Amino acid sequence: MSLRVMLSFFVGISLISYTLANRCAPAALVKPCVCSSNGAETFLTCNNITKQTDFSDLIRNSKDYQFDYLLLKHSSVDYVPRQLLTEKSFISVRIIKSNLSDLFDEGSDQVNNLESLIIETVILKNGFLWEQFRNIPNLKKLLVKNVNVPALDDMFVYSVSQKLEHLTLLRTNTTHLIDNAFASMWHLTDVIIQESEVTELKRSMFANISLIRNFFFDGNRIEILPDNLFSDMTQLLRVGLKNNKITNIPEKVFRGIYDHLLVLLLEGE
Repeated sequence: MSLRVMLSFFVGISLISYTLANRCAPAALVKPCVCSSNGAETFLTCNNITKQTDFSDLIRNSKDYQFDYLLLKHSSVDYVPRQLLTEKSFISVRIIKSNLSDLFDEGSDQVNNLESLIIETVILKNGFLWEQFRNIPNLKKLLVKNVNVPALDDMFVYSVSQKLEHLTLLRTNTTHLIDNAFASMWHLTDVIIQESEVTELKRSMFANISLIRNFFFDGNRIEILPDNLFSDMTQLLRVGLKNNKITNIPEKVFRGIYDHLLVLLLEGE
């Protein structure tokens, strides 16, 4: 290979690397947030945000840039604007150790790109409102940890995307699941509600033909398992029901699924 060809090759590689590394907006345009990139994806980290106008400035100043992941932490604001989610096309949002009045603002904007939402140790002044999940049609993963979520009620059924695949509620003080809570979530593969106050499970809560593989309700207050709880759950691989108030489990509860279970956790009842 000639020197000229080699030089052209390395210059080309350098230009590609420079382009990938500079998918981020200049620091001044996203301040006080910080943008980083691994070359394929961009990450926006917003730490210690205390002014709601910082979001408005971010939207305006970075209008020519988009991001993949948003991390909001140690912040105190009114809400995360839907406009920010739609215009910046985030696919994943994580909010941790923050105080908000509401999760999102009201509005009819479709947040089409958002697929994953993680909320950990967040205080919501106006409570956890399922109606704020409307118009997030492609949400596939929802994880809520150390946040009060009293119930999965009719507003949960009406508002949360039927495309949801993974639901985790951990230490959310959840007491009630409506009878058809997950019945229309045909893609749901993981339902994990642990260390809460759930007292009852019914087969009607889940889709008729269920794709659930991981079913964990450890650390609740469940006393009885209906005989048909796992009927037509042919994909089920892992079940966790430790540390509830169950005193007797009829053999028929696990009929049809026992042979293909990889994990069954019952001790501590």
